[in-house]
Amino acid sequence: MVTTIFKRIAYLMLFVLCTITIGNGCTKEHSEEEKSKSVTELIKEAHQAGKIISSIKTQSEGWVITFTDNTTIEIKVGADYEKVVNSIVKDIEWGVAKITLTSGEVFIFKIILDYPSELARVYITTPGKVEITSKEEWLKGCNIRIIDTEGNEDLNVPTSIRGRGNSTWKYPKKPYAIKLDSKAEVLGMPKHKRWVLLANWLDRTLLRNDVALEMARQTMAWAPRGEFVEVFLNGKHQGNYYLCEQIKIDKNRVNVDELKEDSDFTNSSIISGGYLLEFDTYGPKDEINYFYTDYKKFPVTIKEPDEEVITSWTHPGYLYIQDYVNEVEMLLKDKAPWNQICEKIDITSFIDFWFIYELAVNREIKHPKSAYMYKKRDGKLYAGPAWDFDYATFRNLDIVPANGEHLWYGELLQYPEFKAAVKSRWREHKALFESIDGYILRQAELIRKSNEVNIEMWPIDKDINKDYNMSFDDAIAAMRSAYQDRLQKTDAYISGL
Repeated sequence: MVTTIFKRIAYLMLFVLCTITIGNGCTKEHSEEEKSKSVTELIKEAHQAGKIISSIKTQSEGWVITFTDNTTIEIKVGADYEKVVNSIVKDIEWGVAKITLTSGEVFIFKIILDYPSELARVYITTPGKVEITSKEEWLKGCNIRIIDTEGNEDLNVPTSIRGRGNSTWKYPKKPYAIKLDSKAEVLGMPKHKRWVLLANWLDRTLLRNDVALEMARQTMAWAPRGEFVEVFLNGKHQGNYYLCEQIKIDKNRVNVDELKEDSDFTNSSIISGGYLLEFDTYGPKDEINYFYTDYKKFPVTIKEPDEEVITSWTHPGYLYIQDYVNEVEMLLKDKAPWNQICEKIDITSFIDFWFIYELAVNREIKHPKSAYMYKKRDGKLYAGPAWDFDYATFRNLDIVPANGEHLWYGELLQYPEFKAAVKSRWREHKALFESIDGYILRQAELIRKSNEVNIEMWPIDKDINKDYNMSFDDAIAAMRSAYQDRLQKTDAYISGL
């Protein structure tokens, strides 16, 4: 695979002999005048015929241009080289090669890209091609260009970018957060500024996040949409990424009212929402938008409204949502009447959220980590959106339920009404969950070639998911087997509630 990208100008050395090889490798020697003429004619004829370049290889003796019909133009080192070709520029972002003759004539050839082309392509350029080294500070003045699977330009806009993730930022393959200068649709997903590029380095299948989010998209009010893409950073191929929506309050994402700096927090209705919360031990413990619950000491970050709105620990919005979460927790602790619980939390969302984490065997919520909730204005507290499924998920586990004691599920499962609601909701979703095996197979075929390239670029050396040293097919088989096993165990458990 050609890994060197010729961006703009690549010059060849002067040479003394030129040999032209055509078609099946037949070689013909010419006089100096004929050599120059033959190279020019071959390039012109190939261009006129609409030939597509499949590779341009630099060798110690010169260059070899190969076309998709297997014909070649071989240029060897010789003294007259500059009389024939002045420069060859290969631009993978635009999918072309530009050959300039010393006569001034320019020929643009389409090229077959030396990476999988089944997926959309994302090209990110930073100012001066500087590296992205921070996950706290936005690198401004960048550009992002996206080419869809049909070869059409989907996006070409200025953006800011930074690293993201907690443990994932420490891995060799880096994940990124994107903030467009203005809202835009991305690969058919609704307009927004904020997007995420998940690296999925730990995941041999690359599918764990996508599959879990697909279950959530089918069952919950909203879950991040995403697409697999090939990412290029400053002209260098970075491999397979999952480009998806970031969890944010928005009419097309977490659809709750947005609290702003000028919102009237003295109004009992306005102060009631909306809020986006993350229960996460990685939260910013020293910042004002963070608190611990009174009873279980869960760490809670107020993601929205952010610190520009909630400016102190005495801010009315901070006190309101802290009190609300604590009230829910104490009601559950004290085994309050079921109707009081239902007045405070949306039972259906808590059930659907639990299903996703059970079937994916995601036990991160035991810490908790990356467990989101949101509260609507004049409304209840909802579980979700689902997030973060690349770590130790879709594996065989005999513990059923995997999250029976985590978050508030130990308390909820003490209520007969909750058990009845779980059984009813399971009957509604069971067929959908059974269809996920087919989704895994379809997505595996979609990214197969991309995965092959990605694992060569980013070998895994951590056995978190128990598949790091497997072939792609074996890893997919293991994922499917674990999911089917989990589906059966969950079904048996719920039937016995």
